Amino acid sequence: MRLLSRLTEKLFSFAGRKNLTLDSHLKSSEIASIVLTKGFAACRGKLLSIPFGSQKGLIFVGKRSRIIGRSRIFTGRNLNVEDNVIINALAKDGVHLGNNVSIRSGTIIECAGVYRNLGERLIVGNNVGFAQNCFVAVRGPVEIGDNTIFGPSAKIFAENHNFRDPHLPIVAQGETRKGVKIGSGCWIGSSAIITDGVVLGSGCVVAAGSIVTKSFPAGSVLAGCPAKLIGNRNDDK
Repeated sequence: MRLLSRLTEKLFSFAGRKNLTLDSHLKSSEIASIVLTKGFAACRGKLLSIPFGSQKGLIFVGKRSRIIGRSRIFTGRNLNVEDNVIINALAKDGVHLGNNVSIRSGTIIECAGVYRNLGERLIVGNNVGFAQNCFVAVRGPVEIGDNTIFGPSAKIFAENHNFRDPHLPIVAQGETRKGVKIGSGCWIGSSAIITDGVVLGSGCVVAAGSIVTKSFPAGSVLAGCPAKLIGNRNDDK
């Protein structure tokens, strides 16, 4: 049992997940199932990543996942894309993913809502995790720092529709694209929404279900609709 765990940990280390230790409660059959599932995902990733712009390590792709605009994707080591993920990478300056990026099942990353005007770019740092069913609308530039995590169904919208003229349909009034920037070490809670133009400093925490409509400095703890400052993690230092 322990030998199988060590071999599995070495495989993950080879893939780029350093210092990963399996839970001792896992059974041998469960570990074998994990390895088998990862093996199939690695094979799918190898086939799908052939026309990637660049890659530095293994890519794991789950079942029924779709990747559009693969030549615009530049990824580091150990990209993990789970089942039913859609990545539309049709951004003008591409999609740049760091090491150990995890995209859980049902997540959608969309760089082109309409093909007349592609999104700008997506830059994701190292060790970033998107939980299940996240949605990232890359219209203006989106930048996410290292070690930032997103809870299930968290959303980013890097665009706003103009609507001031009541005599014109909103669809005919164009859009603004300021972009979104999220610093390193942030935690975006489940179902939280980050809107266009927001800049969050490093180490921010956004409570579940919050809607962030303005920028906040590093260490801010936010909650509400719209989100307000309820604390600062740096105050305890």
